[in-house]
Amino acid sequence: MIISHKNKFIFFKPMKCAGSSVELALIPYCGDDDIITGTGYEEELIGSNFLYIPKNNLKIVDQILDDGSVVNVVDPTYHTHTTPDVLRQEYERYNEISDYYHFSIVRNPYDALVSYFWWAFYGPNIAKLCLEQCSDGSTRIQIVGSEKVQKYDYELGRTIMPMVHDSESVLRIKFQQFIESKSNFAEKHQICGDKNTSILSWFAKLQNDFWCENNVNLLKYESLLEDLNCACSDFNISISEMPRLKIKQRKANKDYTVYYNSYTKELVHDAFSSIIKKFNYAF
Repeated sequence: MIISHKNKFIFFKPMKCAGSSVELALIPYCGDDDIITGTGYEEELIGSNFLYIPKNNLKIVDQILDDGSVVNVVDPTYHTHTTPDVLRQEYERYNEISDYYHFSIVRNPYDALVSYFWWAFYGPNIAKLCLEQCSDGSTRIQIVGSEKVQKYDYELGRTIMPMVHDSESVLRIKFQQFIESKSNFAEKHQICGDKNTSILSWFAKLQNDFWCENNVNLLKYESLLEDLNCACSDFNISISEMPRLKIKQRKANKDYTVYYNSYTKELVHDAFSSIIKKFNYAF
């Protein structure tokens, strides 16, 4: 998410819609006081030469270690996938930014869900960040380590993990088991929702929170660069090339349609019926 006071826009980042690429493309045009949730992934921080670092979005909190000692760590103020509704609740002076230009990205739900299927198992390492005091009195963010965090507590374990050598029939079985499994998130945050719901129900609710907002203008993932430049023309922002992030997770070069059977196709259609109809998305 970006809250740009300089340009008077708010960019909301849904799941698996190239939102990180859009954020990174917009950062050079942001001001010193703008809020940028940035990335917590080590490879994106290093790969962007730390351009994609969180900005005005970190707070120092105390963490109690196993031995009882207390250390200072940094936590984000706003989640990178903060929805419009959550922002209204959490931003203390929301009335001051309510008239900013709000925009986000929509993607064919059938395709987005397959992308998330791979991401859930092959997401990159998360960087451990700390604030370092500099000699001039300023502070800077430093990577002090990284960790591979399991996103969920799967009842089915790694048996549903997609593999590059899986046949199409195996991928269909694993994909169905995945979207019907419980969303037992390791992360504790409002966007993670109810742990007793399914992955599909959670994913649909979160995405629809971005896509069904009346005052949020939606760019299409399928024509993203063109739509982004059109949306940003009023801010004198022109993007010539879109950065490419999170492209290594989808190991198998197969069309999203091969992951579906008639049952899962109907499930996803029902979960995203209004968006599929509004944007004429076809299977």
